[in-house]
Amino acid sequence: MTSDLMGEQRREWCILYDQIRPLLQQFGEEDDGGERKDYLLLDENLGLWHHRIETSNLEIVRPVVSSHCRNC
Repeated sequence: MTSDLMGEQRREWCILYDQIRPLLQQFGEEDDGGERKDYLLLDENLGLWHHRIETSNLEIVRPVVSSHCRNC
């Protein structure tokens, strides 16, 4: 990976992390390393183009259907 591409990956990874974290906080409590909570958003950037979220709370991954559905 070229240095430009690596820099782009780091910037995009940080921007997305900063957007994903508050979004998840709306649905449960973030694991802080102590007592197990609803989810864990890993904050380690391994240079890949993805983020990792761990949970054992299935409500976190259940789809939410909006009451504003036009086809309902």
